[in-house]
Amino acid sequence: MTRTGSPDRGADAAAIAAVRASGKHGAAELDVKLKRVYVYHGRYWYAQDLEEKRPNGKPKQKWHRLTRVSDGEPALLQALAEFLSAGEEATAAGQVARYVDDYLKTKLPHAHDAAALGRSVAALLGKNQQPEQDGNLPGYIDDYLKVKRPELTSGDVKKEYERMFGEIKKDLGAFNVDQVTPGDILQWLNARWGNKPTTRRAYKARLSGFFSWCVLKRLREANPCREIQVKKPPKRRATVTSPEIYHALRDALPANLQCFIDLCFLTTARPTEIRLLMESQIQDGIIHFVPTKTEETSAATVDWPITPEIDAVLKRARSLNKLQAVRKGDAPVIQTRDGSPYSRMGLFSIWERARKKAEKRVPGCVKVTTRDIRPYALTCAEKAGARIEDLRKAAAHTSTGTTEGYLDQYRQVVSPIRMTLPPSPKK
Repeated sequence: MTRTGSPDRGADAAAIAAVRASGKHGAAELDVKLKRVYVYHGRYWYAQDLEEKRPNGKPKQKWHRLTRVSDGEPALLQALAEFLSAGEEATAAGQVARYVDDYLKTKLPHAHDAAALGRSVAALLGKNQQPEQDGNLPGYIDDYLKVKRPELTSGDVKKEYERMFGEIKKDLGAFNVDQVTPGDILQWLNARWGNKPTTRRAYKARLSGFFSWCVLKRLREANPCREIQVKKPPKRRATVTSPEIYHALRDALPANLQCFIDLCFLTTARPTEIRLLMESQIQDGIIHFVPTKTEETSAATVDWPITPEIDAVLKRARSLNKLQAVRKGDAPVIQTRDGSPYSRMGLFSIWERARKKAEKRVPGCVKVTTRDIRPYALTCAEKAGARIEDLRKAAAHTSTGTTEGYLDQYRQVVSPIRMTLPPSPKK
């Protein structure tokens, strides 16, 4: 193997000058690059330094084939200039774009519509381009939501559907409905939500509902989501594990939301049911809860008698409210400053600020959410002697298995086995 020097200035001088003048690389730069060109088995090779280092500290090299020696030095300079230009453009495009190209090389031969898949995947994974032409999937999603919205009685759920399907239309909008394969969906779920198992399952559920509707509309033959197996998220563990954590959170909340957390605990109700609780639901010493989470399934309800403890919290909440229920009128039990009920995100924002404040006082408040009050309350009731069947009714569960799932978050198995050390050998 031999290294080339500066090109011969003889018979090929005019051709060499033309090559140098036509490219964006000047003569001095090409002369420097030529010092990395070697001759091996009758061909020119360019040695490119890599970022990875050898044990001696020098950079590792990658060899790139150029032209044959017999083609002459003008051809070498032309090939070298083209290689350097292509390398700079690839570097500017970025590493993500190259990964997209590699993915498309394997995917496009098997796609129903290579152009649509290319545009969608490129837009999803980071190429700086927008889909040139949308497929029919966004339009059918709009048609599906027109049918689905009336079935969703909760305003928060409607907003969540709109948000999630907005993300789906943005990323998969170049597809036609009948082009989407299980592999396409899995690729998208992993690319967007690979580190969020709960969110990944939620998006798969939304897509599955949409494609089931498409099958019934004869827009495609099968639901592609049925072939996808998504792992369950890790089982949630208890976070409110002591009265100290409960009171640290409660004390960090504003006065009206202290009433909120107290009602969640005293009634073991879901946070949404307390957040949306209206004065009209309180009659004759009873709180009649309207189901939220189960309204479209079991729709199980429960009436809670107003105990002295609950009555004290209700009186405090009413004293703080701006809007009072008048005859034949109504008002939220837990109100914002303008007299309206808290929105889900509004409550979340205040809760997070209070949690961070409480965390400075009690480190155990790190991951506590409003949903953790309900299992903590049921666990406290069980420790006070309540039977599992009574807890099931109080929680408006259709089976004790669901109630057991809440209680299991706080149960810690203690081994009944007592071990002794093996006898020592006799000396």
